[in-house]
Amino acid sequence: MQTLPDASSIRTAQFRQLTEALESLRQERLPADRALDRFFRTRRFLGGRDRRFIADGVFGILRRQRFLEYCLQDGLTGTPSASDLAGLFLLTQGWSERALARFLPAGQAARLSDALRQANQQSMSFALRHSLPDILAESLIRDWGESEAEQLACALATTAPLDLRVNTLRSDRDHLRARLFESGIELDNTPFAPHGLRRENRAALFKAPGFKEGAFEVQDEGSQLLAALVDVPTRGRVVDYCAGAGGKTLALAMDMNNKGEILACDVIGRKLTELARRARRAGAHNIRIHSLADNGALALQTQRRRYDRVLVDAPCSGSGTLRRNPDLRNRALDLPALTTLQRQILESAADLVAPEGRLIYATCSLLHAENQAVVSAFLADHPDFIHLPAQTVMTQRGLGLPTSMFRDGNFQPVPHLHGTDGFFGAVLKRAGMP
Repeated sequence: MQTLPDASSIRTAQFRQLTEALESLRQERLPADRALDRFFRTRRFLGGRDRRFIADGVFGILRRQRFLEYCLQDGLTGTPSASDLAGLFLLTQGWSERALARFLPAGQAARLSDALRQANQQSMSFALRHSLPDILAESLIRDWGESEAEQLACALATTAPLDLRVNTLRSDRDHLRARLFESGIELDNTPFAPHGLRRENRAALFKAPGFKEGAFEVQDEGSQLLAALVDVPTRGRVVDYCAGAGGKTLALAMDMNNKGEILACDVIGRKLTELARRARRAGAHNIRIHSLADNGALALQTQRRRYDRVLVDAPCSGSGTLRRNPDLRNRALDLPALTTLQRQILESAADLVAPEGRLIYATCSLLHAENQAVVSAFLADHPDFIHLPAQTVMTQRGLGLPTSMFRDGNFQPVPHLHGTDGFFGAVLKRAGMP
């Protein structure tokens, strides 16, 4: 859980840097983590303690932004100031009005305290209480029921742990864990993923032993398990159709022990460039990169029905990752456009699946419309595919996961039950030749 320091240990300069970071994020058209990295690079004088306070403050404000703006709506014209948002957030974290007044002009702390008190006395909708877009809040309640939606929303408002995947092409879990411990970084084994390590708070991993030689990657435990669901044949032919920067691609290469072939595809060139760099560091040599931009998708038509496994980790709302990506709460969500795109991508990727091969459809979404509904529509249009029970696939892989990780035959870990981000995975098998 996020724990901000007491007001007595914070200097005026730290509060000012927090408000400057918020202003910087407003101007940057980047994901919050990348924008914050850029902010810190221009302020190398900030120490570790300063950076932790600023980062925790920024991400905490993003998690509660809709609620904070609601508190400030009376008498407000335009966008709330960064100092108002920061001050109000710190009041929600237990700071007193008197303590906050040290950092603000006369009367501002009292005004913010009054606004919070009045808001807390009002009845608020589920969406407002949990700072969620209306469409996302409505979908969570409809798909999960009121009680479990409440648990999900609370879990999504917490700080995610730091999960690593040990790269067995370079090291093993026990050896890397001991090596990191010697450098002052203590980690525990993840409860479900066999190659995972976990730490509840941040650590300076990019300078840690093993990073430069590719001994580990930062990857949520749920994402590691989703890669395991692909159940890659060691010498098989595999496509990662929406590979992005390659988190799951690298996990698949590790599972294949650098044998066989992985075709990593995406439409965004900079992500594929990053994937190539990460693959070199990880020692993954069985990955071939293919851009889907321009005529790249058409070029794949010569590969129809040739691959044993095709993973479609489709673009989605990211609703299962709000712990790590709280800025997604404050972006417009066009669910119909997303589901149309997901169905189109799944349709295109299915052509690559060989007879008896498997198509794995995955998202980091919690929503039925992006998950079960997409799979059901695909199966209705493709009688040559059948739905394999995900729990059976995992059991055959030697992973005895709890039954609660599976819904309607699909893999679906969730943060409030399993401590992972929210994911969805369905395994679809193509029939053999007649």
